[in-house]
Amino acid sequence: MNRWTKISLYVATALITGLLGKKIADGVYFEERADLIGKIASHTDFIKGANKEIKRSVRQRADFDELVNRTLGGDRESVDHQLRTRLNRIGEELEITGLTVGTEKLKELQSPAYKEFSQKITQVKYRNEIDFHELQGWISGQTTYENALRLIHRIDAEPWLKHIDQVKLQPKDNGSRFAVTIRLTTLFLPNKSPKDPVYEPYDSATFDQYLVLAQSNMFRVPPKPQPNVPEPTQIAQQVPKTSPYQAWSVTGVAIGPNGPEVWLRNPQTGESQSLSVGETFKDLLLVGAAGEEAEFKLNDKHFTVSIGQRLNQRSPLKH
Repeated sequence: MNRWTKISLYVATALITGLLGKKIADGVYFEERADLIGKIASHTDFIKGANKEIKRSVRQRADFDELVNRTLGGDRESVDHQLRTRLNRIGEELEITGLTVGTEKLKELQSPAYKEFSQKITQVKYRNEIDFHELQGWISGQTTYENALRLIHRIDAEPWLKHIDQVKLQPKDNGSRFAVTIRLTTLFLPNKSPKDPVYEPYDSATFDQYLVLAQSNMFRVPPKPQPNVPEPTQIAQQVPKTSPYQAWSVTGVAIGPNGPEVWLRNPQTGESQSLSVGETFKDLLLVGAAGEEAEFKLNDKHFTVSIGQRLNQRSPLKH
C-alpha cells in the first residue's frame, strides 16, 4: 500500500468518524438542547401572556369597582330608598311646588353571554346568572320654564348611573308655569354595594350655557300688538274765573254830608263797605249815585248797578 492510499484511508476514516460523532451529538445533546430552548420560549410566551391578562384583569376589576361605586346600592330596598331621597332633595332645592317622586317596576337583565354557556351542571349557573337590575323612577311638580330646565340639567349632572327616559312639559297660564315630569332608569348589580360611592358637588355655573334658551320662553304666546292710536289731546278745561265783583252787592244809596254814598256788602263773609264819590273799590271808581242806582267807571267805561244787584250785574252807559 503506497503512501497516498494510506493518506486517503486516514481521511475517509476521519470523515466517517466526524459524521458519526455529529450524529451521536445531535441525538444526545443538540436535539435535547433545542427541545429545551423551544420549551423555554413557549413558557416565556405563556408567562408574558399571563402577565398581560393579569394586568388586564386588574384594569377590569378597577373599572368594575368604579361602576359599582356609581350605583345607589346592591339591593332593591337600598336603591329604591336612595333614588327617592335624591330626587326629593333635588326637587326641594329647586323649590318645585306639588313635588312628588316615586319608583316603578324592577327589571332583571340576563347576562348577554348566556348563550356561550351550555346546560351542563358546571355551566348552568353562569348561563342563568343575572348581571344587573334596572329600577325605574320619576319626579313631577310645577315650576317656571327656567326652573324646569334646571331640574333636567340637575338630574343629568348627578354622578350615579341613570338614563333619562322621558321629559314631559305642560305649559300653564300662558307659559308662566309648567307641569314637569321626568322619568328615568338607574341600574345596580345584585349583592354588589358601592364601597366608595362617587360624590361630585353640583356646579350651578355649568347651566349658564343654557340661560339664553331658558329665558326665551317659546311656550308663551306674545300679546297682540296694539295699534298706534294717538294719545287723546288733553283739552284744558276752561274754568271760569270768578269775578272779584260777583260776591258784592249794592245794598243802599244815600246822600251824606260829603255828598252821595253807596253801601256795599258781601253776604258770604258778612263784610260791608261804603264808598263816596271819587273812591274806588277793586278798580271800580264811584262816579255818582242817585235814587236806587250807583254809577261806576272801569277802564273808561261807565255803567250803573241798581240796589240789590251784584257789582257784576251792570247796565252800560253811553257818554
